[in-house]
Amino acid sequence: MNKKYIVIPFLFFAFLIATYFVSTVDTVDEVKEVFNAANLKANCNIKEIIESKDNYDIKVYYPETKYSNLNDEIKKQIDSYIKYFQNEIDGIEKQENVKYQLQIRFDSYEYERYISFVFEIFEDYGGAHPNSSIWTISYDIKDNKIVTIDNLIAKNSNILNFLSEYSFENLKENKDIKENYVEEMLVSGTKPIRDNFQYFAFAKDGFKLFFPRYSVAPYSSGSFVVNIPYDKIGISD
Repeated sequence: MNKKYIVIPFLFFAFLIATYFVSTVDTVDEVKEVFNAANLKANCNIKEIIESKDNYDIKVYYPETKYSNLNDEIKKQIDSYIKYFQNEIDGIEKQENVKYQLQIRFDSYEYERYISFVFEIFEDYGGAHPNSSIWTISYDIKDNKIVTIDNLIAKNSNILNFLSEYSFENLKENKDIKENYVEEMLVSGTKPIRDNFQYFAFAKDGFKLFFPRYSVAPYSSGSFVVNIPYDKIGISD
């Protein structure tokens, strides 16, 4: 077969894929196709905050559940990200044809009595690369309360040591960390202190730990997730 007849359909297929990934977060309905939040036991709805000014754009998606305590905490955190971004923009001299960006997206997980939301926050102030961070929140639907790392420590006093050892051993074998290995970053980012393990989620396939960019490796390596089987972690009732 003539090579040009192979290349043309390949390019068309690549264009379709690129178009899909560029457009999937444009509307709430399309967000539901990307994130699994709509299937939660919490009867989650997806809310949006869209704001466009001369010098910035805000595009934020967040969940609304049937649990008021959880909703209040999520909305408080979302509002704080927006306020911080707007305050930062106010302190930057306006530049022609430059628009600063705030984008917040989320994913969701559930396991037995727990539901969890993981937020990715992107802030672009015109630097070398956008600021990228992660925020998570987990909720115990049986006790109607938010679950923090302090709650897990109360259930298992050795949990920080376990999480430290498990995540270090797991991450040091990650190919993206091996490519840009900085021993001090990995050791520091997995040290058995609460701040290193404050971002987590209860998923069906295990307890997930989230490590933002810069926490265990250089920015270019990206963020990381460590999945731990529940029978190893020792936090069950």
